[in-house]
Amino acid sequence: MLEKRKGIPSLKGYYTTQSGEKFHYDSMTELAVMMYLDGSGWNWRKNTKLRIPYLFEGKERKYIPDFIIEPNKICPGYIMEIKGSNDKPELPYKCEAAKIYCLQHGMKFMLVPYDKVKKLVNWDKVKEYHYQHNKK
Repeated sequence: MLEKRKGIPSLKGYYTTQSGEKFHYDSMTELAVMMYLDGSGWNWRKNTKLRIPYLFEGKERKYIPDFIIEPNKICPGYIMEIKGSNDKPELPYKCEAAKIYCLQHGMKFMLVPYDKVKKLVNWDKVKEYHYQHNKK
């Protein structure tokens, strides 16, 4: 399915890191972040296990962050959430729960809006990667 988010198609696929790990992405923005992180030298992974509980509209829910950047000697470790233009009303509750989790675990929370990601990467390379590696 092709959704549009501020002119960038929301396509799904798989990214293979320089070390050979394979991660699923849910949007071109997530792919762009994976490509950026992979070239950064940081130890990162697409989150598949961490669930952070939060309350929204009187119901307990689970927030699943997009990325985990592992701590090292110069970095405390981060939970990274990528957000586009179609944010939902529960976003502030998810962010607050993530900040509390990070405080309890010696990490930091980073909310990265789509427009910041757009400035970090070469979108032509992101699209090229997607279409070369996710042919149907």
